[in-house]
Amino acid sequence: MDFEESVAWLSGLRRLGIKLGLERFLKVLELAGNPHRAFRAAHIAGTNGKGSTAAMIAAAMRKADVRTGLYLSPYVFDIRERIQVDGRMVTRRRFAQLATEARRLMEEAGSRGWGTLTEFEAKTLMGFLCFAQDGVEFASVEVGLGGRLDATNVILPDVSVITNVAMDHMEHLGDTLAQIAAEKAGIIKRGVPVVCGSTDSTVSDVVMRWAEESGSPVIWALPEGQQPQEGVGGCLTYRVAVGVDPLDLDLRGGRWMLQGLRPALQGEFQALNAACAVGALEVLADAGFPLDEKCVQEGLEEAWLPGRLQVLRRRPLVIADGAHNPAAAEELARYLETRLQGRPLALVAGMMSSHEPEEVLSRLAPLARWVIATETGEAGTRPCREIVQSAERYCADVSACPEVNEAISRACALAGRDGVVCVTGSFYLLGHIRRPLRVTTGAA
Repeated sequence: MDFEESVAWLSGLRRLGIKLGLERFLKVLELAGNPHRAFRAAHIAGTNGKGSTAAMIAAAMRKADVRTGLYLSPYVFDIRERIQVDGRMVTRRRFAQLATEARRLMEEAGSRGWGTLTEFEAKTLMGFLCFAQDGVEFASVEVGLGGRLDATNVILPDVSVITNVAMDHMEHLGDTLAQIAAEKAGIIKRGVPVVCGSTDSTVSDVVMRWAEESGSPVIWALPEGQQPQEGVGGCLTYRVAVGVDPLDLDLRGGRWMLQGLRPALQGEFQALNAACAVGALEVLADAGFPLDEKCVQEGLEEAWLPGRLQVLRRRPLVIADGAHNPAAAEELARYLETRLQGRPLALVAGMMSSHEPEEVLSRLAPLARWVIATETGEAGTRPCREIVQSAERYCADVSACPEVNEAISRACALAGRDGVVCVTGSFYLLGHIRRPLRVTTGAA
């Protein structure tokens, strides 16, 4: 297969949906020679922030001259974002090679009666094959969905990370916060340290129970002034300087005292992600990796991902963010409130059917002078009319524009050169933004 054929083949696997569980995937990995055992790793779960945390860990490890892989889910603009080695996406040719090999392995598995891998499992197989074949020493691996039954949970990492837990993907993970926390905590391995950034007592109780049963020390990443539970392995606190842009962050813990840290990834919520990353890096330093304060600080200040408060244009200020659940919408709203300063906001919103518009728009739409509902046209996209119905409860000027880029152009015209446009609701939505508006670097 060439690159285009590979992408089409992977897209065709979406018909299989989501099938959580590890048994089938482990069989295929064994058929492939167990590539997931060829590298050391950090495993990152969480409702929000896990991609940013994974990227920060990977960036610091690269600064330490460790050959590093990064596996992300989902991608935003380019499917190759999912599989990176030493900070670079694999080439189109390499991606096609990996897809071809994964397809061959899956066909052999099918002939043995093991069934077919899902789209996510196939991409995860490609990532592990790449890291094993390309001599990756360490990989920062982001969980796809949940944790316990996610395909990435076949690795045995040096450190597990749970950034936070909130209500999301209830149809797969459970209807209560405790149930969802248990799925996230399922990445904890026997004796492997775990870093957790949740301040919710329900979540921390679940994480502590799993950690105690696994004999795993816990390092808590907490805002300054908060105390961890008893019986923990350690605590790292962070403090954000209020009103400073970009984010000015101090982290205090065991090995390093980082002051005046300014992550490229914007938003006050990135303080938690940075703290979780530093906690994980301290564990990795204790495990023998050549990390020092300088490479940790430089790595966190250079790590960047698309679709996280990403600036697409300056006049008007156009910000793209993949917020798609209540917790993410709350953080995005908090950030927008600091940036608006009286300027009019045009909100472009598009979502997938697996997420509820009310949960996102109830926080964002009241900030907007205009809301424009849009959709990608992909299977599983929520229709514009449903987004309009939710937004009309909070904003007086709501309209629909089914084509994403036309919706953004309309929003820019409404906001004017001095206004603000925010495109949000789904990473899949952001992936439909066309150049030249779209950029691949930059933060708000």
